[in-house]
Amino acid sequence: MYIFAHRRFPLPGIFNTMNSQGSKIKVYCSTALILSATGLLLYCLSYLLAKDGSDYFVSGHPIPLLANALAIAAVIWFASALILIPKNTLGTKDFMQGKRCITAILPLLGTLNAGAMVISYFTPDDLVALLSRERPLDATALCSGLAVLGTVLSVAFYALRTANAPGLASVTVVMGIGPVAMLTGLCGLTYFEQDHHMNAPAKIALQLAFIATMLYLTAELRYTLDRAQPRRFLTSSCIAIFANACALAGALPAITDPAGTVHGTRILALALLCLCNGIYIAHRLVTFCKSCNLPDPTELTQEKEIQDGCQQQDPMATQEDN
Repeated sequence: MYIFAHRRFPLPGIFNTMNSQGSKIKVYCSTALILSATGLLLYCLSYLLAKDGSDYFVSGHPIPLLANALAIAAVIWFASALILIPKNTLGTKDFMQGKRCITAILPLLGTLNAGAMVISYFTPDDLVALLSRERPLDATALCSGLAVLGTVLSVAFYALRTANAPGLASVTVVMGIGPVAMLTGLCGLTYFEQDHHMNAPAKIALQLAFIATMLYLTAELRYTLDRAQPRRFLTSSCIAIFANACALAGALPAITDPAGTVHGTRILALALLCLCNGIYIAHRLVTFCKSCNLPDPTELTQEKEIQDGCQQQDPMATQEDN
């Protein structure tokens, strides 16, 4: 009876649309993971085979050129979700509400590690000199203070994310300012850091990863506020995973360099933060993908009503079943 009714009376258009968009999201999710792994590999090869002895890659070397081309193509592909997936075709309900997010422990630990690393930029002696007015308030001091304050709030935010309790939604949103503030501070510290050139590839990769993660976090918080934008969440998730994966490659010179400089230690700490953020975002993206491939209960109810109507209105269907 079900097969005959489905053949004679197709499912509602919205149900078919949901399945179609769910398939597209699955493609974006898969390509995000594949392209991220590919980008990490290419940038690792760039640091191993194409360094010119300084902070830069050898001009015209094919591997860095290929890695940069992949990065541009990946961002364009992820941004295409804003066009290829029609507006208002995805559910806006918080797909993680009431579900524990154990992977939130990773960015929590990465945040603590990066927050402790901030002391290498702005030591307690610097703080004493600033309070005694022996040192002027500069960009490093401001960024360090922002990063430390953001670290405290970030720990609370990710701790709340592990539970995802509906009753703590408002507190979670407030604490969500923490990771954004911390990443803003780290972005500034990385930019003004003077041990290496301002536009060194490793520094640019970290800054882009921080910015992409901040954009993702704002999209994630919209679900908690019941103002979700699924297409924006999908795009920002894919870009953030890719950016954090590529930024990991910048830690390779610090790992292979036995000197163990302060700059190398900073890069390792920031790369660990990128790794933790990337895993956390990937987990939430996969969960989002699974939720989009499941039929909405209200749509299943509409389908059942149509099938029941078919049984009552089409006597031939009953005869065929008999």
